[in-house]
Amino acid sequence: MKPILVVMGTRPEAIKLWPVITELRARSYDVRIASTNQQPDLLPPILKELGLVPEYEPHLSDLRSFQSAALHVKLGTWISWLGQMIAIDEPQLVIVQGDTTTALAGALAAFYAQVPIAHVAAGLRTYDLTSPFPEEGNRQMIARIATLSFPPTKEALANLCDEHAARVPIQKIDGFGGFACVYGNTGIDALHSAMKLSSMKAAKSEPSDILVTFHRRESWAEARTVFRAIDELGKTRRVRWVLHPNATERFAEEEARFMQLVRPMGYSAFVDELLSTKLVITDSGGVVEEAVTIGVPTIMLRDVTERSEALDAGAELLGRDELHLLERTVDAQLARVRSPSGVFGDGKAAQRIADHVGDFLRQNNEPVRLTEEVFIVRHGLTSAAWLRAWRANELPDNTENNLIYGDALLLSR
Repeated sequence: MKPILVVMGTRPEAIKLWPVITELRARSYDVRIASTNQQPDLLPPILKELGLVPEYEPHLSDLRSFQSAALHVKLGTWISWLGQMIAIDEPQLVIVQGDTTTALAGALAAFYAQVPIAHVAAGLRTYDLTSPFPEEGNRQMIARIATLSFPPTKEALANLCDEHAARVPIQKIDGFGGFACVYGNTGIDALHSAMKLSSMKAAKSEPSDILVTFHRRESWAEARTVFRAIDELGKTRRVRWVLHPNATERFAEEEARFMQLVRPMGYSAFVDELLSTKLVITDSGGVVEEAVTIGVPTIMLRDVTERSEALDAGAELLGRDELHLLERTVDAQLARVRSPSGVFGDGKAAQRIADHVGDFLRQNNEPVRLTEEVFIVRHGLTSAAWLRAWRANELPDNTENNLIYGDALLLSR
């Protein structure tokens, strides 16, 4: 049996692909990991913690120098290297996750080698190519060439349906491998596993009132202003800022007066922090998903978000030009009752993805091709009619519950 190649390079990719790798290996698939080491400071410790050992890693003569290289240099280097690994391994499927430069490199390398691509966490959109940058562009490009798409939420699925339905004729609905459904977020699978092993009771430090992470590239220009605003919160509250090894780390160390700065921590340790804190302030999509699932009040420090489900669950979006409202927003969020939410998944996403991958591979990698421009829900609605009904909350009784987390949308051939 030919192997399945999983491509990763960052801490979030490792966390979110861990449940998928574990599930596929439990089903006796030969799963191999190719790591670009995009985050050389953050990735190796998390791989060790999760028990993941890459079969393939690039050998760069000067890794530190490479880390400061332009995005196009990194992308080109990784496409070339991954292309060589694909030629050697001859995988039957390449799996990428999310929207990193590593994910785009993996998808393009597989595409050029005519190897099917599976895209985990597909369909997240802001439709603003500058925010997040370069992630919004990366994920839209991956979606165009993916063979299998695994949207984590119904909004992500609706985005993919809209994009595919806009093409005439529709040629990429086969990207769903014959059907489409909401799979849930594999990061929530990982979170559930980590929570079962939580060592919060053994925590040595006093819990924080506010837990902060901040790292996004498009935020660097305003980083000092953000740090100063949040540092002011530390005058009256215990603020714990988890550093990220990029340009923001130096700014934080220069500006911190009242808040506590902590080095990047292991996954289980970070989950313990989430479980014990009263409020999260972050520009990280993955941290938002985890905090909302646990029920921690959350402020998303972003101008736009691809995770509108978090807003529905009570999180607040605060733009970088709205920092004068930070204190008021913090007070409002701290007044909220802690309320866990399932908007991002039920902890079984990896099982559904593995089911779908198995179905696809058993079909000898032959994607479903449509001869019509519509696909049918079991109630007989066309895609456009279904989307309109869904958004207007006018679906027939029980239809939405049937569609969420696993029930397929059947495609017309």
